Amino acid sequence: MFSGKRACCNACRRIVGAPLGTVRFEKNDYVALMKVNLDYMFSLDPDRLLYHFRRIAGLDTGRAQEYGGWISSASGGAGHFEAHYISALAMASRTPNYERNGERITGRLLYLLTELEKCQTAFAKKDPENAGYLGALGIGVYDALEVIGKGQGSCAADGSYVWVPWYNYHKILEALYQTAVLVTDEMLRSMARRMLMAAAYWAWRRVHVLSDRVRENMLKTEYGGMSEILYKVYGMTRDIRFFEAARFFEEKPLLDQMYHHTDCFNGLHANTTIPKILGCAAAYEVTNDEYYKTICLNGFEMILKRTYANGGTGREEFWRESDMLQPANDTAETCCSYNLLKLADYLFRWTGNRKYADYFENAYTNYILASMAPESGLKTYFLNTAFGHYKIYHTQERSFWCCAGTGMESFAKLPYGIYYFTRDTIYVNMFYPSTLFWKKGISLTQSGNILPDQEAEITVHGNGRFGLALRLP
Repeated sequence: MFSGKRACCNACRRIVGAPLGTVRFEKNDYVALMKVNLDYMFSLDPDRLLYHFRRIAGLDTGRAQEYGGWISSASGGAGHFEAHYISALAMASRTPNYERNGERITGRLLYLLTELEKCQTAFAKKDPENAGYLGALGIGVYDALEVIGKGQGSCAADGSYVWVPWYNYHKILEALYQTAVLVTDEMLRSMARRMLMAAAYWAWRRVHVLSDRVRENMLKTEYGGMSEILYKVYGMTRDIRFFEAARFFEEKPLLDQMYHHTDCFNGLHANTTIPKILGCAAAYEVTNDEYYKTICLNGFEMILKRTYANGGTGREEFWRESDMLQPANDTAETCCSYNLLKLADYLFRWTGNRKYADYFENAYTNYILASMAPESGLKTYFLNTAFGHYKIYHTQERSFWCCAGTGMESFAKLPYGIYYFTRDTIYVNMFYPSTLFWKKGISLTQSGNILPDQEAEITVHGNGRFGLALRLP
């Protein structure tokens, strides 16, 4: 692409994913999926989503009742779905296909964040030692997790079920981060950033005093993308405390094996492990340390050897031996595909290697688009590979699987990944009817539908000199 006598600076070569605000779908099929997703989201009661945050903060929950299933008080999963909900709203607020719903989306975001900040403030008054904490779980679950011999499946002193509190906390930090960087309303951005700084600072205070023994015990449980989000907050602020907190959530023995390309995945929980690689991706972006980049490259290759034809991975949420896949009705957890798309995006932006774009298109087209019921907006947990089996979706008000949360985000940001660009080149990585609004006065429109028709027409509007890189699917 940049061979020959032509010189090009690093900024010219840097590949960027076309931001959500620059891409609009032009065909009703995909717009309809996004609408169904948003309609489902707005069918949920915001006060019921806020129930546990208010309860933990000691605030009046009013007449609202908790939702059932994974985010009920009995399950220990409260907070994760609610946070994905906010992230999805933040993404939707920047997507041109949602322009007609802009005020509604911003209004819902404003209400949720305003009420959550009240919870954060009230909790600080109630428990000054834990000021900054924002969560739908009591502090006791973190205390229990730090006790040797305790962990997933145990109970806190108040009887609360201890499941994966740091996993949930990552989702809350991520929701605040996405709001702070995506929404255009300056008051909302400022509020989200203020809440994020306080919540992330609580995480640093909590972990930086812990012993290696306690740390080792803690990291036996699923903790989501805590290292990824804390590295991103460090990149936003350059506050060394967030860097230190991110390093706390790195498992050096596991990462070293990946760095040396030692396949260590057999028997590991897939969606616990992939976010650890994503943490290395975020670390590479703020440090340029090749150690982290190598882990991401090697880890992705090991996962590909455990990947089904639709881009999904895992059986009963776990990995088996490489190249030993079996069709079943409990394969390919949807959260894994969501996270692998994030990893493929990192790798393509760093390398420009089409194999990562190939994977992205495959998982996007054959997994993500297939993971939502097109009439109701409900999402799959497993996308099974068993012959003749059927899809199972979460329920309207009870199950709230982890994949129901990531699924909301996937369809809120559906236009992402079609286009990438450098300063002087547009990459068309997928062929979906859409428009890219690139530089001032220059846009690109795809028409046709390559899936059934095997044809796509690209029209460039405006004047300028630039490269157009078309990926051959």
